[in-house]
Amino acid sequence: MSEPLISVVMPVKNGGDKLRQALEAIFKQTLIHQTEVVVVDSGSDAYTMDILRQYPVRLFQISPASFNHGGTRNYGVQQAGGKYVVLTVQDAVPVDENWLQHLLNGFVEDDVAAVCGQQVVPHSSSNNPVEWFRPVSTPVIRQVQYSPGSFERLSPAEQRRQCKWDDVNACYRRDVLMQYPYRQVQFGEDVWWAKDALSLGLKLVYNTHAQVYHYHFEDAAFIKKRTLIEWFTLYEVFNLQPSKPAGVSFKKLLSWSKAIFFAGNMSFAKKINWLRYNIKTTRLKQEIYSTWQQAVQQGRLHDLGKMLYSDVPMPQNTTV
Repeated sequence: MSEPLISVVMPVKNGGDKLRQALEAIFKQTLIHQTEVVVVDSGSDAYTMDILRQYPVRLFQISPASFNHGGTRNYGVQQAGGKYVVLTVQDAVPVDENWLQHLLNGFVEDDVAAVCGQQVVPHSSSNNPVEWFRPVSTPVIRQVQYSPGSFERLSPAEQRRQCKWDDVNACYRRDVLMQYPYRQVQFGEDVWWAKDALSLGLKLVYNTHAQVYHYHFEDAAFIKKRTLIEWFTLYEVFNLQPSKPAGVSFKKLLSWSKAIFFAGNMSFAKKINWLRYNIKTTRLKQEIYSTWQQAVQQGRLHDLGKMLYSDVPMPQNTTV
């Protein structure tokens, strides 16, 4: 392939079987004959390297110490040859064979800079049934653009609402990413990029037709670190303070119970475990909010952020 239309760029580190599922689905795409897959590996184990050798990917290797969420993606884009660059991750599995086509369909006008798809949680007993994908509306294509200067006048909450960007599932014109690359940050690179793009007056599109399966089980340690780093990133990007999480109400318990006990092929014991998990998680997030508030009152937010960025949490392949 001399000049691919699309380059799928994927950072990889010990992807294992989830990586195999992702690659298998990518190489079944209707547009695969116009697509190259660029993998940037940062020190994977032998099992993952063996999987990569089974697929016709363009493999680039960097040292683990040089990995950076923003910078590594910029490096992958620089290696790409396609007119369009799709950014994804090693455990995001396209829902169907038209995923790439759906992303391209979001470029409804010549001045669209990038298109963001949607993450959905598959119906599996190893995934929290409360988070299973249960669509309540038909997929839509939504355009977002602001004249220079007007985006900054939005409230922090409204800025955040317009920047629900997600490079687990997003497609960009490569020339746009070359001109406006990601910031060299360890977390939240996609949210930073969306804010920068809208501040510059670029047109972004959200297309929920383009879906990937993506789910991480979160234990208590992961939830604490992940929640705090997400809150701190939104504070840095939008000056947005988190709202106090709601507690375990009767209405919420009823909703969870309905989602879990009608979940289908799952043992009763497993369902009970998932109910307990959601109760514990909700209470834990209220404790995390207290930690945040203490940091605010003591003037330690930036010290907290520095600590969080030095140890970005990684999900584990576990379940309840």
